[in-house]
Amino acid sequence: MTLARTSLGIFARVLVVELTLLVKGRGLAWYLVAAGLIVACLFAPIEAVQRWLLPLAWLWPLPLWSEVGARETRHRTRELLFSAPAPVLRQLPAAWLAGVLLALLTGSGALVRLAAEPALAPGFVAGALFIPSLALLLGILSGSGRAFQIVWMVLW
Repeated sequence: MTLARTSLGIFARVLVVELTLLVKGRGLAWYLVAAGLIVACLFAPIEAVQRWLLPLAWLWPLPLWSEVGARETRHRTRELLFSAPAPVLRQLPAAWLAGVLLALLTGSGALVRLAAEPALAPGFVAGALFIPSLALLLGILSGSGRAFQIVWMVLW
């Protein structure tokens, strides 16, 4: 049996689609700012990275994360999507993992810098897991990205 037909292969394809949906339709400027924040995190003093640059790098994808968990309701595809086999085992974890990968990517410059100080790494990992978890939870509960946008801005 090939990888594409196994459960892991199916999940990997769903994850790639979720990642594509997450970043699709962003202008070149969005990617340039994200890349600029990553590079800034690589070269700025560690105090500036911790205090300003990583929080900004994790604020920049706010509109992307706000779609996690709410996209199906917004586009009225919830019934169609969740009629597929094992949506809770495939769709929701893939959406969450896509959000985690986005957090790791946008914070990758800071992660490289924090690797030199192992005591700071758990905080980074906690943040990278927390943001998409909150986005998915609030997206599912509210059916909209607004709840996450408001809560994330208040927490930020």
